[in-house]
Amino acid sequence: MERALGLVVVAGILIAPVLSFASCISEGATVIYVNGILTSKGNAKDDTGLLGGVYEIKTGRKDIKFINGYNESHLAGGADILQSIAQTFGSSISDFDLKTILIQIHPQVTTQKILLVGHSQGTFYTNALYEYLTKHGVSPASIAVYNLATPAGVVAGNGNYLTSANDKLIYRLREVNAKYGAVQPLAANVIIPLPKGEENDEWGGHHFSSSYLGGAPGRIVSDISKTLNALKPGNAAGEGCFEPPERNLAYKAQELAFKVADPAAVAAKPAAIAVAKAAAPVGQFASSAVNFLAYEQEWLSKEIELVFSGPSNRKTAAAFSIAKALYGSSLEQSDVADLLNEGQAGAAAAPPAAKRPPPAPRKPPPAPQAPPENPPPAPESDDSAAKPDVQTCDEGGGECGVGGDEGAATISPGTTNDASSGASSSAGSGGPGASAQTDTTSASSTQASSTTSGSGSPQASSGQATSSAVSLAIVSPADHSFFATTSVAFAGTTTAGALVFAAYGATTATTTADAGEWAFSFVLPEGNHQLSFSASDDAGNSSATSTRSVTVDLSAPVAPALAIEECAYSLSSGFCLLATTTVSVSWDVASGASHYGLWKNGALLATTTATTSAAVAIENATTTFSVVAYDMAGHAATSTEQEAFVSLRPLIINEIAWMGTKASSEDEWIEVKNVSPYTLDLSRVTLAASDGAPYIPLSGTLAPSIAKEKDGIHPNFNNPHITDGFFLIERRSEVVSLALSGGGMAVAFDQLSDSGEELRLHWETGSGTTTVDTTPALAVCNGWCAGGIDLFLGHSLYVGTTTAHRTMERARAAGDGALAASWQDNDAYSRTSGDAGNNIISGTPGWQNSAGIGDIAWYCSPDVLPPSPGGSYKPMTSECTYFSRFIRESTFRGAALYRGTPGAASRVSKGAFSFDGTIKVITVDDLSSIVGAAPTNPASTGERFFIAVWGDGGPPGSNSYGVYIKDFDSYFQTGLDTNGNATPPHHHYRTFEWTWGP
Repeated sequence: MERALGLVVVAGILIAPVLSFASCISEGATVIYVNGILTSKGNAKDDTGLLGGVYEIKTGRKDIKFINGYNESHLAGGADILQSIAQTFGSSISDFDLKTILIQIHPQVTTQKILLVGHSQGTFYTNALYEYLTKHGVSPASIAVYNLATPAGVVAGNGNYLTSANDKLIYRLREVNAKYGAVQPLAANVIIPLPKGEENDEWGGHHFSSSYLGGAPGRIVSDISKTLNALKPGNAAGEGCFEPPERNLAYKAQELAFKVADPAAVAAKPAAIAVAKAAAPVGQFASSAVNFLAYEQEWLSKEIELVFSGPSNRKTAAAFSIAKALYGSSLEQSDVADLLNEGQAGAAAAPPAAKRPPPAPRKPPPAPQAPPENPPPAPESDDSAAKPDVQTCDEGGGECGVGGDEGAATISPGTTNDASSGASSSAGSGGPGASAQTDTTSASSTQASSTTSGSGSPQASSGQATSSAVSLAIVSPADHSFFATTSVAFAGTTTAGALVFAAYGATTATTTADAGEWAFSFVLPEGNHQLSFSASDDAGNSSATSTRSVTVDLSAPVAPALAIEECAYSLSSGFCLLATTTVSVSWDVASGASHYGLWKNGALLATTTATTSAAVAIENATTTFSVVAYDMAGHAATSTEQEAFVSLRPLIINEIAWMGTKASSEDEWIEVKNVSPYTLDLSRVTLAASDGAPYIPLSGTLAPSIAKEKDGIHPNFNNPHITDGFFLIERRSEVVSLALSGGGMAVAFDQLSDSGEELRLHWETGSGTTTVDTTPALAVCNGWCAGGIDLFLGHSLYVGTTTAHRTMERARAAGDGALAASWQDNDAYSRTSGDAGNNIISGTPGWQNSAGIGDIAWYCSPDVLPPSPGGSYKPMTSECTYFSRFIRESTFRGAALYRGTPGAASRVSKGAFSFDGTIKVITVDDLSSIVGAAPTNPASTGERFFIAVWGDGGPPGSNSYGVYIKDFDSYFQTGLDTNGNATPPHHHYRTFEWTWGP
């Protein structure tokens, strides 16, 4: 038999197919759901599909793949019970299931981003999977864990989790773990109402589909979405997205043993034990695994003894409670007793019960031994490695999750119900389903009378035991509850008509249970206290003594000091000015605090046990943050508020003279403009090219921009000056040194390439840099998007063409600097006096950029900019300006305004005739006939108009300018010159057409 099995194992190794895996892609993500034990494969698959379906419906995303990392049960659940006990105490009996899950999911995981979602005992495996995957090819930045109903005390990778305060299984587990010193599960962080039908279920509120996904789908989807959005693709090495464990001989032998033993174990445990023992010698796997599979009693006794101490019946109860709490299984305590060799067939029969004694006169039970007023605190779990308990709410309305979950409420840890009602603190260890008790009992130093009221499900306290004749249960408050008042009410149940005795130090009280319910109230000083309760009936039977520990806390924690990390790098020296909406808020540890609430603009943003939290500030507005420290009794202390104002683009790259000047190609400058209404601290800003050179740290401060132009043109382009809000970075100061007097710096930066550069403004912070503004990437315009060397400036028929170096300017009202449309050539109407060679500089260093006016344009005061060619315009009867860059400076030109279209028009103004040293003419047009107080021929909306400008009156020394005026005027009105020719006098003219309109 053994040889045959061995051959099967060897054959399996030899014929195992070679698997090929798809490439590990960066798009999308894979969610791996790991179920708890005692879940069939079909149910686990259904739960996975349900989770994926709910996620897709609520988010509309189809790029997230949901798969099941199936956590299979072995030996009818017996092996899993022992494994779960070990996991609760931070160890593991076998890694077989972990390897099985990894081998199973390896070919299914095809994305670099991975989210592990565990439920119940499956959360132990998601934690273990995270540790394995991050050591075998998965980047920590691309994987996260999100656990539901977790019995574990930590979430791997500092991940998020969701545990309901109404989860009866986890609540029961807390009691068991506290009794035996196991690590406590993470605190509840949401209240999900018990589903219909689970109110009387001893382990209700724990199930995946009905309790969690059914009760809080929006919260779960929201948590998963936020976690997925934070993941970043990572580089995967080897085949697939991670390196799977090896299916070695030991693993295959153990796998074969389970394949034989598991089906038999479902039918009969003894048969499973026998088969497992028979299969144990197969392979060379560890002896502990052999013993584990074979249920060898000596090994079991040793392992269980390491976990539990005390009488065997206590070991059984503990193992059963943990298994029940973790899995909500249908196993009975006798199943666990089988594993512990307690209750097996052949055990000695219990002695016959003694006859009940005759009834005794009714009297109070013997007073229980009063415990000390301040007993040592109960053992606490080591939570040094526990993750912060953070829960983020929808800022819009206080509900949590995508779309909100009706009935689900976020826990605010430390909020205590009014003690006068008898309800327990929600921040303590109160059990789910406990109803508030109305207490009318007062206790004195001798005795207290009481009336009974309220009801609740019996819940045994720590250390409680009951006799067969008289029962006693303390319903509220929960053990280790906290109260912010000295008046504390206690309520419970007992045998109807029984006399209940309560003791606290020297204070005692009695009451008779009416309909099996009792209640007391004590006035307790600040500190930790333990009270004792017992009951007796008329026959003299007594219950065991039960105790309840509570803490009265009357002091508020210390108010924390809050800081916004990015504010230390503010762009303003006067207040916190940031260029990002993502901020990191931190605070110091507040003495006495159990947790904190982060508030944003007066609304609760998150609750956490950590002292840092990421938050989102509002763009173009002031966002106010504060943090509140809470203690377990619900006291609160609030920090001083901190404000942050966000402006994502307060500073822009405004002009680039990448071509230098005609005098020298090395005479380059870059202009930066403050577009915010605040004075900026430039010591936090650097200007750099995408390839790293040049790299220029800025310095000083920069006031807001205040335009000083008139009519869209600098008032005196021959005498430029600094306009507030401009900072000039000049490579050689002799070029525009006059401008530097207003604000700027001369630095010998690397010369800009004529083929293009991508320049970026960076805001430097302690944690990195934020790009505030950028010029277009090289590929957008195949180099620089505007500006140039020797671009056309003007022409004369008899003198020739002139050119100029024209800068690359930010267009007015431009948005994103990365777009080509945000940039323009300097239009040459606004320009700077000569360079070192007395050449015109077609640029505006240190003042407002040019208006981007074309070769020909026209407008009248008080307007400041012309209409677009072909657009609508309604001029006023005032001073008018003609623009004619296409005509070279110092050249004769003529101009006139016409009504109609070229060749079919009438002249409105007599025209402007000028020999001008500039490329624009300012004149007075007589528009009274079409607009004004009493127009003789008023213009109509939609009517066509145009201006015409022409250059040159003839060769130098000629006297033919007047002839040209008459010929052009005739041509524009009739289409014929004065000699009847259907051609213009010459072709050095332009027209600018527009439509009358508002």
